[in-house]
Amino acid sequence: MPEHPNPQIAQIVQALRALYRTLERTQSEGMHQGAGKLAVKSYQGLHSRIAALLPDDFYITDSLKLEIEDGADDESMLNQVSFAAGQLLIYLENSAREELQRPPMSGMRIPPMPPMPGIPPMPGVPPTPPMPPNPPDWKGFGRELSEQIMSLTRGTLQRALSRIDVDFDFDIDTGKRGSMRGASMEGANLAGRDLSGMDVRDAEMDGANLSGANLTGANLRHTSLEGANLSGANLTSANLQNANLEGANLNGISAEGANFHDANLEGAVLDGAGLQGANLSDTNLEGAHLNGANLEGANLTETSLENAHLDNARLIGANLQQANLSDATLVNADLTGANLHDAMLENADLRGATLVGVVISGAVFEDAIMPDGRRYDERMDMTVYTQGEPKRKNDDVV
Repeated sequence: MPEHPNPQIAQIVQALRALYRTLERTQSEGMHQGAGKLAVKSYQGLHSRIAALLPDDFYITDSLKLEIEDGADDESMLNQVSFAAGQLLIYLENSAREELQRPPMSGMRIPPMPPMPGIPPMPGVPPTPPMPPNPPDWKGFGRELSEQIMSLTRGTLQRALSRIDVDFDFDIDTGKRGSMRGASMEGANLAGRDLSGMDVRDAEMDGANLSGANLTGANLRHTSLEGANLSGANLTSANLQNANLEGANLNGISAEGANFHDANLEGAVLDGAGLQGANLSDTNLEGAHLNGANLEGANLTETSLENAHLDNARLIGANLQQANLSDATLVNADLTGANLHDAMLENADLRGATLVGVVISGAVFEDAIMPDGRRYDERMDMTVYTQGEPKRKNDDVV
């Protein structure tokens, strides 16, 4: 790579190269502990010097200014410094190439070419001036810079993914959990990891393995977990608002008091899940499997449960106001004291279900199969189901 014509900038480029090589070695050898803050300090020092030399270059002064979130762990800091240092290095090296290719400034005296040997100059004819250098290929330069930055980005992310199964311990200095906010971790293996209380907002974790992971109190708002495996995970009090869990495996999860408001769980499997007191309002659970799930006291207002499977589910005291349960199966489900006000249960299968104390005002049961196996008729006396004796266990549909 050409040296920058400005000696001060050239000196910083050399320091950046050394820093970047050190970061690569540190990351490849897994020597993260205690190196994060030192790397940040080194980069910030070099960045402030180059910003002072090029104060009008917004890309350097603003875009490449490093901002580390409180509580970031050493590996996260190293990845961010490596990415920023690499981009700054590429930018400065290409800037040096541009300066060296720049044509001479107007007004400068260009010496004439000497005559060719053996051919005297013709009288009255001025000497031929030198051909100006080829103008820089700006299109090629931009493409090359883009490719180098993308290559660096891929390399940084690959390094992060290859070691994504590291422990996420408390930061010694701040006492706070680390952050994975906005991280790209598709297919990452986090099985059994302790991610309790972590900030995982806006992360891309499609297809990730989080089976048995501890996500107690974690913030997964707007996180994409499509097709992810969270079987047996602990999501107690976790925030999954607006998260995408389409087709995810959540068999046997513990998610008491968790917030799934407006999340997408279409086709997800939650058989045997513990969702007591969870907020599932406005959630998309179309075609989801919740067989044997415990939804006691859960909030399912305006939730879409069309074609959902809730056989043997426990929905005691659940709020299903304005929920859509069309074509859902609730065989042997216990809805004692549940609120089905204005709910849609068209063509639902309620064989063997317990409806004692259920609020059914405004609910639509058209073509539904009632607990005693009869097809719903508007002339039915619904108090037979809502005020009758609780269903005995041996009355369950087999």
